[in-house]
Amino acid sequence: MMLMRTIAIALSLMALHCSSDGGDDGGALENSVSLLFDGEDDYGSAGDIDITLSETFDVCSISLWFKPEATPAEGSMMMQFNPEIEGGRNAMQVSIYWDTSDRVALHFTPDLDGVPGARLFADLEDPEGWNHLLVTFDANASSDNVRLYLNGEETGSADQGSPMEAIGNIQFGRQGTGVNHYNGYLDEAAIWEAALSADEAVSVYRDGRPGNVLVDYADYRSSAALKSFWRMGDENFPTEANVSDRISGNNFTIVNGGMFADDTP
Repeated sequence: MMLMRTIAIALSLMALHCSSDGGDDGGALENSVSLLFDGEDDYGSAGDIDITLSETFDVCSISLWFKPEATPAEGSMMMQFNPEIEGGRNAMQVSIYWDTSDRVALHFTPDLDGVPGARLFADLEDPEGWNHLLVTFDANASSDNVRLYLNGEETGSADQGSPMEAIGNIQFGRQGTGVNHYNGYLDEAAIWEAALSADEAVSVYRDGRPGNVLVDYADYRSSAALKSFWRMGDENFPTEANVSDRISGNNFTIVNGGMFADDTP
């Protein structure tokens, strides 16, 4: 009887441990390195957006983990669709950037000059640590087409019901052709051709430990819609100067010396 009671207690403690660290949700991911940008001239340049998404898309989600190395400058760009404004000023653009030293921002528009699009913000409780952003877009929703989540919690939404034309490429760590460089770490970036749900936002955040979005786990059910997944070095360190895309092959080149670092969420 005493032995059975001891075993039962041990099993209960193991279950409690798994529940507290997310280990029982099936989403565990080995994460050894992230990508560090110096804020001066380095950046990451991927291929065209239509390698990842449809030429015209009406749903998508974007996930990005980030941590600054120094106090972020206003406007520091972490990720941008169509950075060189291919197609002219009436083309689409998506920008994820630092609005202030403790607030990040999203601009999501199908027409840079003609349509205001969605502008959303997220205030950071810990701007010096690792944080996670998830953007979701569903042009078919009756309202609140664009939503922004910080660390699993929705921080705002906006109406922007126009489909997006996949013009230009995807860039990390700077704005346009060479301004507003980001000084800090990026990790585990992903794009889906689906609008993830609020429950999925919680599961992708996974209490601050990136999940393996290649498979479904917990409330996350969109692995089949994953179109690009950049591990930010886990498959390239230490020999390659590029970052592989696990899904669509939209790999990106590290330009001017960005480096892999062992600082991860």
